[in-house]
Amino acid sequence: MNKWIKIAAVALAVAAPSTAAAGYYDADRSTVRNIHLDVNWEIKYTSDKKQYGVTDKWVVDPASKKGDCEDYAVTKRAKAIAAGIAPDRLKLIMFISKRYATGHLVLMLDDKHVYDNVAKRSYDNPWSGKRMLKFTKYGFNVHAVGYAVVPNHD
Repeated sequence: MNKWIKIAAVALAVAAPSTAAAGYYDADRSTVRNIHLDVNWEIKYTSDKKQYGVTDKWVVDPASKKGDCEDYAVTKRAKAIAAGIAPDRLKLIMFISKRYATGHLVLMLDDKHVYDNVAKRSYDNPWSGKRMLKFTKYGFNVHAVGYAVVPNHD
């Protein structure tokens, strides 16, 4: 075999992503997508004010099967972790929805795929490269980004 062909073959083998790793991430994305669809189906939107008489309350897997965006997002995160997805791959992202003129919380996988209770499908991260403020609320680590152009929100 020609020396340059060997070098090229080695370079391609090193540069090519592992099919096992690619399959792992595809399987995880599929798992989170299925959780997203299930939770969006299971929980019916109801404001915290209407349900609990308070302005803000975050509940994982509400027994009433009613909740707002925070309940959808934290339930999806809890179910994804229970399904074996590493917690550090799942972020809760808070932003101001221009459409609803209020704060909104979504789940993001691997800083790429956003799972939103007002969207049937995930969408790509619209905050890539933007500075995020990290804080803890009700025991959850949250990343806040301010306004963003987001599907179903503009």
